[in-house]
Amino acid sequence: MISFKELNLGEFQEASVGNYFTYRFTSSAWANERGFTHEIDVTDGVRFARVMKTVVQICTDEDANGSAVFETWKIKKHITYNKQGE
Repeated sequence: MISFKELNLGEFQEASVGNYFTYRFTSSAWANERGFTHEIDVTDGVRFARVMKTVVQICTDEDANGSAVFETWKIKKHITYNKQGE
């Protein structure tokens, strides 16, 4: 889902379905402790993820032990925004 927020770092298209997503860094301690450095805008809010050049590891759930359940998405049309001063 494309969401226009000032802190967005970029956007990408998920390769298999074709949906577009925007993302930014996350300040969530839970996500950072599990290696998820970004949050991705989705229809019902955000999902924690690690966005790389051609793939995204996205947290889809949490199991009973508090471990992250994640999927790996192939992505295309990955655009990073040029933010001056960063």
